[in-house]
Amino acid sequence: MSDPEDDELKRHALAQIASALSVPIETFLDPSVLCGDHPSEADQESELLELFRQVRDVPARRRCLGFIRALTEPKASETE
Repeated sequence: MSDPEDDELKRHALAQIASALSVPIETFLDPSVLCGDHPSEADQESELLELFRQVRDVPARRRCLGFIRALTEPKASETE
């Protein structure tokens, strides 16, 4: 059986870690519980990095980075 005091200490420690990393506490929880079938942001980042490392063609890597950069640049209408 779980000790309520121990559980509270664990929750507090997890909250402190999340705060120190500036991420929501949910980052450390099972994404299937929170998001159903949707992968967590961390899972998506891991997959993106793993796939990028498999791209050996330098021009293809540049195109990939260009695509990501274009997605993250603010649109002209957003900066006005």
